[in-house]
Amino acid sequence: QSRTQQLIRDISFSKQQDLLAAKAQEDMLRAELDNKKSDFQSLGSQKARYEQLKREVESNKALYEAFLNREKETNATSDYKNVTARFTDKAIIPLFPVA
Repeated sequence: QSRTQQLIRDISFSKQQDLLAAKAQEDMLRAELDNKKSDFQSLGSQKARYEQLKREVESNKALYEAFLNREKETNATSDYKNVTARFTDKAIIPLFPVA
């Protein structure tokens, strides 16, 4: 009977050790799950920030292109030099009406 009790104690101790190991693993997995949840929430806020910055880039790009086109138009019209007319020949007075 002493042997049976020793065997029961050994099995009980072994099961206690298994239980402690399982609890430690559960705690580790819970901590990892909490970290993953935190990472996921952070990723969501980072995505929102990325989308906001992406919209700002598109808006700034459109504004830049509008300014660039306006500058090109301004340069094209400012390069135009007003030529003054010069007479190289003397005008001839017609002898009779043309029309």
